[in-house]
Amino acid sequence: MKDFIKNQARQYRDDRREFYGGMADRYRAGWEHLRDGGGSRDPCAPGAPDMSDFSQVLEHWCITEYQLPKVIRGLKLQIGSFVPVLFMGIYVIAASTTAATTFCGSTLIALSFGIFIMRGWRLWVLKNRKFVFFKHWIRGDTTFHPPKRWEPPVMDAEKTADNEPPVTETKGE
Repeated sequence: MKDFIKNQARQYRDDRREFYGGMADRYRAGWEHLRDGGGSRDPCAPGAPDMSDFSQVLEHWCITEYQLPKVIRGLKLQIGSFVPVLFMGIYVIAASTTAATTFCGSTLIALSFGIFIMRGWRLWVLKNRKFVFFKHWIRGDTTFHPPKRWEPPVMDAEKTADNEPPVTETKGE
């Protein structure tokens, strides 16, 4: 019986280490992904869609022309479904007597505003059939700014390979 309990405890300990070790690996991988800037989310990456072509934006978002009206209606429904959550958060804050309930109400309000802003951006892009980066849209700049591609620095034209000034001919000699 004693050996059985030891084996069970050992098995439990090994399972726990495997579970939490895997969780730590996933956690670290997530932070590395964020530190890298989101991985392949670079709009200049090879194979990235041309954001000035709206059909490629739709394809990148896995939406077809046939589905577009339904997606727009669904986004409006999502925005509308969070209006009661917003009012519930306002009510919770108004009726709160403790800091914990105030925190809960403010969390509901922040969640609602986050949904309104993010879904509103996507809805604007789909209704206007024109892609604008979120950071530009939130500032009110609705013109498309293509991302700047990195180019290697260009050497000065005045310097030669030997770092000597170029020889210039003077007229009149």
